Amino acid sequence: MSGSGDCDFHLGDTGVDLTVEIPDCSDGAAASDRLDLTGATTTEITLKKPDDSSTTKVAVIVGAPTNGVIGYTTLAPDLDQTGTWKIQGHVVVGTLDVRTEVGEFIVRENL
Repeated sequence: MSGSGDCDFHLGDTGVDLTVEIPDCSDGAAASDRLDLTGATTTEITLKKPDDSSTTKVAVIVGAPTNGVIGYTTLAPDLDQTGTWKIQGHVVVGTLDVRTEVGEFIVRENL
């Protein structure tokens, strides 16, 4: 998961770009290769909140499909709990239906 960099997220933040890289795990692919998302029929990001409830958001392909990155920009009700969140990407491209490893990010309190 990227988009956090050295920045903290805070309760109620909007416009936060959450991105997930989809690795290409096919035979012969280098460890750094990302899946070509050309023709993808499903692009989703699932967010698991600190209370263990989860929500799945429709993601968009970020940049060229060959970059293998999907993203979602948070809206007003999305980051509604403080604590450690989990994030996972899901794509369907042709007969391939894959999910990424689970990443984490922290949402902090406001004053």
